[in-house]
Amino acid sequence: MYSRIFLKSQKEKPILQKHHWIFSGAVASKDRNLKAGDIVAVYSSDTRFLGYGFYHPSNSISVRMINFDDVDPIVFIKNKIKESWVQRSLIFDNNVTNAYRIINSEGDGLSGLTVDRYDSYLVMQISSFGFERIKDIVVQELLTVAKDLGENITLVYEKSNNQGRRSEGLEIVNKILYSAESVNDVKTIKVLENNLLFEVDVVNGQKTGLFLDMREMRSLIGSLAGGKKILNCFGYNGGFSVYAAKNNAHTTTVDISKHAINSAQQNFILNNIPLENHKFIAEDVFEFVSNQNNLHDYDIVILDPPAFAKKREDVPQATKAYKKLNYLVFQKVKPNTLVLTCSCSYHVSSDMFEKAVFDALRQSNKSGRIISKHRQALDHPINVFHPENEYLKSLLMYVF
Repeated sequence: MYSRIFLKSQKEKPILQKHHWIFSGAVASKDRNLKAGDIVAVYSSDTRFLGYGFYHPSNSISVRMINFDDVDPIVFIKNKIKESWVQRSLIFDNNVTNAYRIINSEGDGLSGLTVDRYDSYLVMQISSFGFERIKDIVVQELLTVAKDLGENITLVYEKSNNQGRRSEGLEIVNKILYSAESVNDVKTIKVLENNLLFEVDVVNGQKTGLFLDMREMRSLIGSLAGGKKILNCFGYNGGFSVYAAKNNAHTTTVDISKHAINSAQQNFILNNIPLENHKFIAEDVFEFVSNQNNLHDYDIVILDPPAFAKKREDVPQATKAYKKLNYLVFQKVKPNTLVLTCSCSYHVSSDMFEKAVFDALRQSNKSGRIISKHRQALDHPINVFHPENEYLKSLLMYVF
């Protein structure tokens, strides 16, 4: 028997529409002695049962809904984990791509849980107190599903370090949750993405190791890059550059991190791409672009910066940064350049991002056309009832 929460009058509508969040202002009353992460049964003001969720006493999101029916919530979570992995097995051939997201939080109906696969490694991120409480159940179910599907999983690593975790009052966690070989450290692992090799450091790499959500955009750039000169800004481990170079492009990869640049070079070597035809520059992108007289050497410029807005209060400064970055590039590219400009800032909406980009274009006295927008990675589904988990924005522009 689960404890109960009752909503205020007229506050049940989002839940009836299968939205996963109940904000604190919608709660009328609750049973006593509830603790963070408790599973609660949710009722409307007229005592209609609405489903089950994870409760939090002090977060602005008081309840993260688990399910909207009377199925036991733990059983529901286990079923969802299996369903999500089975769906990925229908999309990906592990002989071609064995690095992909298995669980995409609200996108897969599991608010606060993300799981990425890197060949035989699973990397888990938890951003809700509820999933923190049942972490062991989640790990065991992942291993059970892997065995049922004939998948070889040797390691489950938790890398829970995002902003959402802090707002739940949870500490940062980086540790091994399961190892088939009882190891105490995590080695880098080589993975396949569209038959290209990448070395992944799940412990020290950004996000969970790779930017899996940009896979389709990397593929798009690769298809356009044949024989061209590419400037890959914020290049990280050289993903865009590897795709382009494999299609006979000449690439320049710029990233402020020397470690990232070294990783990019290593990924070129893994894919048997000679380094002498390519440049790798460890420098701040804003400084690099500012110091160039022009960018006429490049046919395609890629701008894929880290999130400029980590929280809502950062939005004004973030939009200024997007405008500045794009302006610096637009004013220096030659006519008929393709510019891929991106934002992964959750708090910066598509409209805000596009306005910053278009203002930069006007200020640079250039013209442009959008020839493609962001191609969603197939392993990052968006829940139609919870569209807030759509955060990536990309514009492929023809600038002249």
